[in-house]
Amino acid sequence: LADVGFTPTDQQRFRNLLNRNQGLVLVTGPTGSGKTTTLYAALQELNTGEFHILTVEDPIEYRLDGIVQTQVRPVIDYSFSNALRNILRHDPDIVLIGEIRDGETARIANAPKWSMRICVSG
Repeated sequence: LADVGFTPTDQQRFRNLLNRNQGLVLVTGPTGSGKTTTLYAALQELNTGEFHILTVEDPIEYRLDGIVQTQVRPVIDYSFSNALRNILRHDPDIVLIGEIRDGETARIANAPKWSMRICVSG
């Protein structure tokens, strides 16, 4: 997280969000502001081998060892919401959603019925 440009205080605040037992963490900002870099830094912090981590991305920008990454394919109707519904059947501890582009994806990501520990999205 230090490489992302966070101050030590902001690093600790962000780590505290990532270490919660449940919740939705949103990383927002304009194009080119570092959302993807921040999301991948968050995954690296969480990828200790202790958690089952899955992602839904468009596109997958960096391959990460120990993390199951899925790319959406709108051409075959494999959207963020469809991909998210599919990966949640695999009982992940942590889910990264590259983008929440529509209401359906937002509803699925924020549904209290899922047993995942935390959901991180840009």
